[in-house]
Amino acid sequence: MTVALLLAASAARPRKDVVEEALLNGNELYSSGDLAGARAAYESCMQMDASNGLCMTNLASVLLDQAPDSPDARALAERLYRRVVSESGIVDGGLGADAAYNLALLLQDARTPAGTAEACELYESIVGAQLKARTEPRWDVIANLASCTHDLRAAPERAFELLAVAIVQGEALEEAAVAEATRTGDASAFPAGSSEAASGALAVLYRGLGTLLADADDALCAAIVKLDAEPSGPHVLLRPDEDDEDDGGDGGGGGVEGDDGERATRDRVAEQRPLSPAAAVETCVTSARNALQRALELRPDDAQAAHALAALAARAGGGAAGADARARVVPERASPAFVRALFDDFAPTFDAQLRSLRYAVPELVGGAVARLVRAERGGAPFANALDAGCGTGLLGPWLRPSVSGALVGVDLSPKMLQRAAQLARDGDGGEGGARVYDALVAADLLALGGGAGGAPLPLGLGDERVQLVVAGDVLVYFGELYALLRALGALLEPVGGRLVFTVEALEHAPLDDGAERAARAAGWALTPSGRYAHSAEHVADAARAARLEVLAAAEIVPRVDKGRDVRGHLFVLGRGGTAGGQRSTPES
Repeated sequence: MTVALLLAASAARPRKDVVEEALLNGNELYSSGDLAGARAAYESCMQMDASNGLCMTNLASVLLDQAPDSPDARALAERLYRRVVSESGIVDGGLGADAAYNLALLLQDARTPAGTAEACELYESIVGAQLKARTEPRWDVIANLASCTHDLRAAPERAFELLAVAIVQGEALEEAAVAEATRTGDASAFPAGSSEAASGALAVLYRGLGTLLADADDALCAAIVKLDAEPSGPHVLLRPDEDDEDDGGDGGGGGVEGDDGERATRDRVAEQRPLSPAAAVETCVTSARNALQRALELRPDDAQAAHALAALAARAGGGAAGADARARVVPERASPAFVRALFDDFAPTFDAQLRSLRYAVPELVGGAVARLVRAERGGAPFANALDAGCGTGLLGPWLRPSVSGALVGVDLSPKMLQRAAQLARDGDGGEGGARVYDALVAADLLALGGGAGGAPLPLGLGDERVQLVVAGDVLVYFGELYALLRALGALLEPVGGRLVFTVEALEHAPLDDGAERAARAAGWALTPSGRYAHSAEHVADAARAARLEVLAAAEIVPRVDKGRDVRGHLFVLGRGGTAGGQRSTPES
């Protein structure tokens, strides 16, 4: 969390009285890194003038820099920020707006539902003040508002309102800045870098709106469409024209950009009769597609928007048109850039979110490995192991009792690996305690074993092959599995090496008729959730191509989604021998 140091302008002080001297002294000490001295100066300033907003705000900031994790420091800083906001109000360029921004950062950093909701409200108020004052946009505020709404998924209707309003306000601020620069011919009215900042912030907002709409279930879609259509609603959704069956409404979409026809359609939304449930869902899907396309127009390298747009192809209609749409956009794997960005974003709250989904993969995979140790190895643990796609290390503690030597984790996300590195054995988090993982590597799984055409990565396992590779809830980011299983299989010992992983079951994936037919032929599909599902036959075919044998397979429930069990499979592959003393074959 970064807070702003507020400097007193020389023009604002007609004389150098002791209060201003204390404030300026505090600012100099703060800028030089002397936090203790700065704190003393600001406290002295407040003793002389308890209502000085600059002293209050800067004291709050130095308290947070001194002890960012101290509950007492955070509580005092929050009280100081709140007082400044209350006394000064949120006016663009005013002290209250700066204090409100710092307060919002503090609340958002706490990651509580109430704090996140209030932070979003504060960001929205600051953006509204900018719009009212017609001043240069603060795109950092708009970007933080987008981030805040992402954290507000427990209140999706409110998140929709905030995203929609922020998009309308952000586009208006951008248009006003461009218009002013054009009117005056003064390039300084649109400062260098402002266009890039605007595009980046707006892209995040559009991506947030698109993913929210794409993830919405039928009930939420109906609620959002109703909310959008109210006279006071944001009116950003473009609804299908129910009176014209030849036009399925695919020409519009969510967001405020578009031609005059789109704007007119949006302006008519409040006058239209309520949509049927099916039309409300189509509105969400169509609007999501348009918002994600707009995000990519603004920032073509936005991997998360690109992947979310590809996932919408799973909702394409049946028949040749739907198949053509899917063929154009459905990738054979989630891009490394998408996976890295997704899990870097999720890292701080990843474990908590999975607990809310009754996530069972670590226990399922860990249990399967423990059974291998008992049934195949006479209780002898594996000499080494690789946790492919280890994330924050949820699987590590389940694996550790079954591995006597090096346990190495590999993941694309550096932020996830940072959390995995903190895991200590037996709950010992003390300094110097033994860690769950002996080594952690940031890498693409297809690069392992030279699968991407390069040399095998140094995994900290010595020159020997790996006895065990596990991949829990990882193959959901790969479609076609041939290349991945070849890469992982190349790491295994030629005799007795084992590969244990989970997939989501294609036969239970929520696909429409057209997508289901295409998926049945391919053996895999990108589902509306943005995750891939696979058939047991495709796994078996890819295993054979990698010279691996399916030793065991079981049906599992790896997690729940929107209250429903997600169905999947757990596989054990290897070269030679059987798992658990019995051979079983995947059910088709």
